[in-house]
Formats: sequence, structure tokens, C-alpha cells
Amino acid sequence: MKIGYFYIKAGNGHYIPAKAMYEKTVEAHGADSAVLVDFYREVVKDNDNAEWTQKMWSELMLRPGREKFESWLYDHNFLWCKSIHKHFLSRKYKKPFREYITETGIDRIVVTNCVAACIVASLVRVCKLGIPVYYYCSDLIYCYDFAARDKDITGFIAPSAECVCDLEKKHASNIVRIPIPIQNQIKNACVLDTLEAKRRLGIDEEKFCLLYQLGGEGKGRFGLLELCARNSLNVNFIILGRLSEDTQSALDEFTSEYPNISITAPGFVSNVQDYVMASDIVMSQSGLNSIAESLFLGVPVLLSLLFYVGLPMEAFIKEHGIGFVAVSAQEQYECIRKLMADRSILQDCRRNISKLEFEYDAGKAAEAIFDEMSGYGS
Repeated sequence: MKIGYFYIKAGNGHYIPAKAMYEKTVEAHGADSAVLVDFYREVVKDNDNAEWTQKMWSELMLRPGREKFESWLYDHNFLWCKSIHKHFLSRKYKKPFREYITETGIDRIVVTNCVAACIVASLVRVCKLGIPVYYYCSDLIYCYDFAARDKDITGFIAPSAECVCDLEKKHASNIVRIPIPIQNQIKNACVLDTLEAKRRLGIDEEKFCLLYQLGGEGKGRFGLLELCARNSLNVNFIILGRLSEDTQSALDEFTSEYPNISITAPGFVSNVQDYVMASDIVMSQSGLNSIAESLFLGVPVLLSLLFYVGLPMEAFIKEHGIGFVAVSAQEQYECIRKLMADRSILQDCRRNISKLEFEYDAGKAAEAIFDEMSGYGS
């Protein structure tokens, strides 16, 4: 048996869980038990569509209103959705798809992107390959309607009880519950309290620290930073990773105008977990994967861009008291100012995080998938 973990590059939320589960499968069952696959580039050899997908997602990160409308339309207009997927059932895609499956010996498939899962499942059907295709619900607590009711998808891999309930409401079949497949460096982190993590990194212990997430595409706006600088709010902003060219230019212009603002920007780091734990709160502008990592490390979250799948997460955050939702820069500024004035609010959030029933373990997740795949057809 050989499992293909298929992902597409549209932010890191699809790649990271695929990579984590692939690595654990290989670790437990050997190098020939799994393969990690960039679907567009490696399977159907469509670099143009791969580049377009990345560019589209990067642009939508700056236009959440447009993203919500387009995702809602995609999610609820099933016939329109299917008509788009038919584009991928042409000979241009069937031939390289069939050849790739034959050459690699893949006989089980897990896809971590909902659109790609529907396309892959349809290709398996039209190519008459008889391979099970499972969709890993990368949005943690939610599954798109169009994916849940796609009859070509064999089963659904749910990383939370909330996701299982959502799938059951949508009458999805063959649901497999797994822990959240969090990456090793987060799972194996030595958990530190905020002050200890700040000391380790040489960050001012007295300053309120906010991890300013820009997402895998390095896109973001700096309205909150400007409000804090103008009002002399004593906040240290942590910005990790490589920024897109336009975002870096905007940040350079901003820091030249406000040289006294405190920003820690180490670029790419191998100890992301230390910076998360050194933060009083993590402001997530991207996908739900970073939220899962923050919650695992016990750090409250500030959801700042409400994408389509962010709407159920907004309700979840408010229901469990594990963070805050503030979309505009002014709302974010007021939220931070309130938290700085009363640190007990964040302490309550941390206690609530510890009560969550999320389980995090890529190894157990991969083993549950392997067991499910092994029993397929028996």
C-alpha cells in the first residue's frame, strides 16, 4: 500500500498537514509507504494553473470581502462548481494523472485541499483507477458543502469533534476522526511561559508582545501598527518569515516614518514556537493552521481577517473564550489597548484554551489514516 498525500500551494494550510502526515507515515512504515505530492505541478504538470492559484490566493488575502463572496458562490452553487471541475477532466489532465499514478504505484490518496479533492476524486473515477480518495478537512472545524456532498470522494478525515458534527449535518459518508496533525517542531516544543520565552529571545519583558501573522504569502496591512505608533502604545510587534515585495516596501516606508515603533523581524526562523510563546497574543491574518499551533502552545488568538471559513471559527473563538475577533485596525487597536489595561483577560483565555478538547498528534493522525486505508475494500 502506498498513500499519496496531495496538496496545492495556496497558503501553507494545505501543505503543512500533508507534510506532517506524510513524514509520520514514512517514519512508521518505510520510505515506500507514502509520497508527498504537489498536485498541479507534479501530477498533472500544470505549472500555469499552479502559479495562478498561488497568485489568486495571495490577492484574495488582501480582499477578504471578495474571497467571502467567491467562496460562498463556489460552496453553494453545486452545478457551477461541478462545471468548473470538468475543465480538469480533459485528456490534458487524464493522461498525466494516469501515468503518474501508474509510475509511482500510489493506490490510496489523501488530499488536503477541498477543490483539489473533488478534482482528484473525479479523475480517479473517469480514469477507472478504483483508488480511494479521502479529503482531509484542513479548516479544522468546517467542511465546504460542495466537498461534503461530492459522491466521488470516498471519505472525510476530520481533525476535531466539531468537524465531525459539521460533516454529519451535511450527510457526508465515511468520516474518520483524527488528532490535528501539527508539525513536529510545534508538537515537540518545550512549553515556556510568556516571560521565560521573552527572556530566551531577548525581548523586553515589560512590553506587550503581539505576533503579527502575515500568512504564507507574506501579505498584510499595517493599520494597527500605525495606530499604535501614533498613540504611543507600548507594543512590541513580532513579524516572522519573508514578506512579499510590496509588503516589505510598505513596512520599510512605515518604519522610516515611525522609527520609535518596536518591531522584531528575524525573517525565517527554525524556532517559531519560541516566538509564539513569547507573545501575549497571536494575531492571525491567514489560515486556521496557525490558529491551531497557537492554541496548542496555549496562546490566545486575535482573528483579524474573516475569510469564508473564518466565519465558523469566529463563532468557535467567541463560544469558548479563547481569543478575540477584530477586523478593522481601529477595532484591533481598541482590543489590544483593553488587554494591556487588564492582563487578567488573557489569563482567562489561557485557562479556556486548556479546556479545549482538541488533540494534537501527527503520528496518531497518520496511523489512523493508514489503518483506514489498509482496511479499504476488505
